[in-house]
This record gives sequence, C-alpha cells and structure tokens, in this order.
Amino acid sequence: MDKNTIVNGNVYGVANAEDGANIHQNIILPEHKTQTQLTVKLGTDTIIGRVKELQEIDTLLNESNSLLLINGIGGIGKSTIASYYLHSQKDKLDYYGFFEGLDSFTVELREPLALQQEKENDAFMEALAKLRNLKGNKLLVFYDVKEINKNQDKIEKILALKDSGYKILLTSREEIEDVEQYYLDVLSLPDAKELFNSIYKVEDEVLLEEILEYLDCHAFFVEMTAKTLKSKKTLTPQIIKEKFENGEFSTIQRKRKESFNDYLNELFSFDELDNEEILMLKQLSVLPSIEIEFEELEYILNMTKQNNNEELIHFQKKDSENFEEVLQYISEKGWISSIDNSYKLHQIVKEYILSFHRPIFEEIEIVLDIYQVYLNGVTDIKIAMSLKNKIKYFEALSKVLKLLHTENENVAHFFARVGLIYQHMDNYKKAEPIYLRVLDIHKKIFGETHLYTARAYNNLATLYMDMGLYKNVESLYLKSLGIREEIYGVSHPETINLYINLAELYQIEGQYKQSEALYLKALSILDNSDLNKAIAYNNLAELYRAEGKYGRAEPLYKKAIRIRKELQSLNHPDIATNYNNLGLLYYTIKHYKKAKPLYEKALRIREEVLGVNHPTTATSYNTLALLYEALGNNKKAEIFYLKDLRINEERLGLYHPTTAESYYNFGSFLYDTNSFKKAFSYISKSIEIWEKFFPQNHANLINANQWLNKIEEKLNTKVAFSKIARNASCPCKSGKKYKKCCGKNN
Repeated sequence: MDKNTIVNGNVYGVANAEDGANIHQNIILPEHKTQTQLTVKLGTDTIIGRVKELQEIDTLLNESNSLLLINGIGGIGKSTIASYYLHSQKDKLDYYGFFEGLDSFTVELREPLALQQEKENDAFMEALAKLRNLKGNKLLVFYDVKEINKNQDKIEKILALKDSGYKILLTSREEIEDVEQYYLDVLSLPDAKELFNSIYKVEDEVLLEEILEYLDCHAFFVEMTAKTLKSKKTLTPQIIKEKFENGEFSTIQRKRKESFNDYLNELFSFDELDNEEILMLKQLSVLPSIEIEFEELEYILNMTKQNNNEELIHFQKKDSENFEEVLQYISEKGWISSIDNSYKLHQIVKEYILSFHRPIFEEIEIVLDIYQVYLNGVTDIKIAMSLKNKIKYFEALSKVLKLLHTENENVAHFFARVGLIYQHMDNYKKAEPIYLRVLDIHKKIFGETHLYTARAYNNLATLYMDMGLYKNVESLYLKSLGIREEIYGVSHPETINLYINLAELYQIEGQYKQSEALYLKALSILDNSDLNKAIAYNNLAELYRAEGKYGRAEPLYKKAIRIRKELQSLNHPDIATNYNNLGLLYYTIKHYKKAKPLYEKALRIREEVLGVNHPTTATSYNTLALLYEALGNNKKAEIFYLKDLRINEERLGLYHPTTAESYYNFGSFLYDTNSFKKAFSYISKSIEIWEKFFPQNHANLINANQWLNKIEEKLNTKVAFSKIARNASCPCKSGKKYKKCCGKNN
C-alpha cells in the first residue's frame, strides 16, 4: 500500500515505519458511533475530605491550558482524587476516560473506538486520530504515569489532544515538562480523622492525633492502620502507637501474610536511582519529616569532617552545585517534596528507607558530628533551652541510631547531651531511658571505673534529684565520687562538683551538718573563676536560711551573684535563681521592699529564657504569691499560687515533692483566708506526697502536720461556733466580731 492510503472513507495519521518520523498518512475508516464512557474503569467514585483540593484542581484545570499534573509521593491519594474528580464532572462531559498509566491507553480504547490497527504504535496513532474527531466537552485522566523521559514522545502526543478541546489530568510522582503541577500534600488533620474514624472509631482524640501525626496523615497508611485495627482484636490504638514509637512500623501485620512492610515495598523502589541519590535519601532518613530549608540541609549533609579532635572539630563544604542537583533530581522523581526553598522527606518514605535500605553508621556519621557541634555546652541551661527547636532533629537521629544498635563513644556523648536537654526541659520521662542507655554503653566500652561511667552515674543521679526520687540518688553519687577521687584526687573540679551535688541531697533530706561540711570543703578548694563556687555559695546560703542563720546567709547569696555576673550573661537563669533566693531571704525576715524587685527581676529572666510554663518559672510565681499574701494583696497572691500549682501539676506530675510544696503553700494561704476545709485538703495532699519521699522527722512533714493540727482545731471550733450570733464577739478572743473572723465564711 502506498503512503497515502484510503481505507473505507475516514482519515487518520500513521508514522513512517522505516524512519520513525511522525508522518501523517490519510487512511479512510468506517463510520462508528463512539460511546460517552471511553474506558471500562473509571476509578473510585467516593472520597473523604479533600474539598479544598478538588476545588483547586478544578480551577487550575480550567485555567492552565487544559493540562494539569497532580504530583506527590506514593500512596498520598493522587489516583483517588483524580478519579473522584472525573466522576464529579461526568454529567458535564460528552466523552471521558480513566487510564491506569500509559500502557492501558490503546487497550482501553480498542473497543470503544473500534481500533483496526494491530501494531501498538499504529493503534496508538489511530486512537489519537479518532479522539481528535470527537466533539464536545472531553476529559481524560491518566493515573500513575511512569518513566517520563522514556515515554516523552508518547506523552507529548497525548498532551497535544488539548488542541482538540480535551482537558487532560495526569498523576505521577515525577514532573512533566511544560505541564502545570499541583502538588498533592498529606491529608489535613480533620480529613485524616474522618477517614480513620469511618473505618475504625477511636474515642481518645489525643491518641488518634498522635497516631495520625506519626503517619504524617499519609492517606494510604491512615486507611491501612484503621483497617488493621478493625480486623485484629489483639491490637489497640495504644499498642499501635507504641509500635510506631519503638520503630516497629514495618513489622505490623495487616493479615497473616500481609504486613506494612509489603505495602512499603509495593509503593516504593530504588531501582532507578544511582548510589549518590540513594545515599542522600539514606541521610535524609535520619532527619525529621518536616520542611527543612536548603541552607540547613547543606550544612548538615554536605560537609566533610576535617579534624577528629572532639574539642577542635572543623568541617569543609563539599560541591554545592552537585548537592543541589541531586536534591532537585530526587525531588523531581517524587521522593521528596519541594516547596519554595525547603524540602521534606515524608515519614512513610522514611519507613521504606529504614526497612529496605537502612543506612550504615558510616553513611550518617556526618549528621552526628554536625549535631555534636550544636550540642556543645548543653550543661548550661540557657544553651540547652535555646536548642528546643532542634529537638526533633535529635529525636529523629536517636531513633535511627537505636535501630542500628550502634554503641560507641561518639553515640554515647550524643545521647548524654540530648538527655540533658530533656532534663532542662523537665521532660524526665524521656531523659531517664536515655541516661540509662548512656550508662550501659559506657560500662560496656570503658568499664565500671572509667571517668565517662562516673559522669553517667552523676547525670542519672541529678535527674533523680529533679524527679524527687531521693532514695535512688545517694548510691549513684557515691559511685561517681569514688571513681573521680580515684582518678583525680579530692581537689579536682570534677570531684568538687560531686561534693556539691551530694551536699544538696543531704540538705534536701534535712541532714544539715553533713551538707554544710561538704559545701565548706568545696569552697575551701574552689576559686572565684569557677561557677561551682557560685553554686556552693548559693546552696550554703539556702542551708543557713533554712536553719534561721540569716546573717550568715545574706553575704553568701551576694557572693554567688557577684561571681555569676563576672562569668555569665546578666539574663542567665542561674543568676535569676540567685536573685530569687536572696529575695526569699528578705521575705523571710520581712524586708518586703527589698524582696519584691529581686523576685520581679528573677521572674523576668525566667519567663524570657525558660518560658512561662517551666517549673523553675513556677518557683517565681510561688515566691511572688507568698510576698503578695504578706503584703495583704490576697487577690494577686491567689493568682500566682494557682499559676505555680497548675504548672507543677502539668509538668512535674501530681506526686512530685515540688508539687507537694505548691499544695502546702496554697493550703497555708487558704487557712489564712479562713477557707479551712480547702486548706485541710491541700495540706493533706502535701503530707501524702512527702511521706513517700522523706522520713517522718523531715522538716517539711513536721511543719505540714503542725498546720494540719491547727486546721483541725479551726474546723472543730467552727462546728462549735455555728450557733453563735454573727454580730457577737468571736470566741477565739481575736477581739473581732464573729462574722468578721471565724464566721466569715459561714
């Protein structure tokens, strides 16, 4: 047959088989009535949520030259939203079709368009020709278009159908040149909740949000997690959450021979990536699943370590242009999302990498080294609190290091520093297992009598001090002290630090003589260039204040402040502690005018550096409450008492000794304002807690029990007074009328 061939009347173009050029030949085809629905399958006709996204897709498709690509990672819901959009538009369309990839194009259209050609390329061209002849409103949806570069020619021919009045909606993880993209993000939290609860109802809103946060609202795994819970009675939402937190996401069994691991393997594959691209994804997998700016990514990942000396670590930047090219490429291939100048590796992609392409330690060591630079100086609470915004980064790396079971000196130091941040943030629940892990690593690597082991004992002991678990503390301090004295002797700063820590424990336990001896020993060795001397002065002053030795306490507080001013910034939380304690001394001796500015200065620093909900800030609220009560401003006093109480209950828990102190102080205030029943309740709570931590002869318990006896007397008297006339003199011999005194609240 010649190149211009006539077959029964209708014309379409065929490519030249010899040279591959797209030469259109005239072929006449028989008359054929085409049905409205061009494909057998149309995808799903149901969707939960995505109202805003559907509106945006409709607007863009009508305004973007009739072509739109829905882009995003695997399992995010691209096919669902594309097919639902098609169903939502059917009544407005004369012709429509839904294609699963490019390969289904001629297969789906062979019968509806009565394709005559047998060869794939010929049939493809015949289909295009017949589609061009169709009139009216037309929409074609192509789901999961792959291998964009390889199929570029075919894609261009399909996209050219826009010139024949077609709207074309495509979905892919990759980008298509000259086609406007719509990046489909994760489900909104309300949509994710609705989807989850439509399958499996979770009554606990907080727990559900924690599960969805871990899944990063990934549509496919939100659905699969809900279906797994529905089908397995042995699983609960709490167990699922714990599995996520313990790195067991991929091991969750949906059915007997079907796990989340299988789903990950179906959704993702590294087959088309080279080693450099794979390495970058492995390194990204140890970062949090959040949007991270390019400059920060480059600082963390695109460096080489120049010096192995821990105190003098230097880094050199590698090829920036190549780094950016690799990052852009894996973004174009749908592995990471790119918004403006930021990039994000989704949590579910992380799970795939950590399940099937888990990095080895050497591949991610640079991240650890960079973080160690961030973490220098975290023993200082001010530096630690400034790193709160980095805690997600440290947590993400910590999880991977645990998965790798890597135990070396560098890893142990990293964990110890992260533990310190948690401790300064009063997140003791997270700090404790980290400190225990550090202790275990140091014992394994260095043995029981190494300095690092001694430091691990000390850190764990200081944590238990903050937690109020005093019974666990002394043995740990003594172990640490024994090692340090053996290595350094009694005059080294590390040894003296232990004397001060141990003295503080004895002070809290009411063993004042032992405490004083250790403080004095430390002060006799330290010089004024050591912050430990400021700590020792402050703590010894606190001891003397507790013993009523006010004249000896005041100069020690002032010495502590002077040293701190010379060695630290003026808004450091430790100076705030010294101001607050000196103010407390003045309050105790009723020099209220001197106390107030010190309290206010301390509060200003603490709120600025630590935040308004930190337990140390709560201490300032408590001392101000005491002051305002003493000044007769009960309204302000109550506000500050309740602030202090709320923070300690929320941050430290209901059974912490500091929370007990809040109950005690507020109970005393209620007694003074004649609210005896409430006072009895709060003082009783404080005694109940303190009895778990202190012996019966502890000053706190003695004072609290004395208060309780006074309150009981008032309550008993109150019952006896109940029949007294309100204008009569009060039987308590105060000289006031009954209604102005003990009968005030009757």
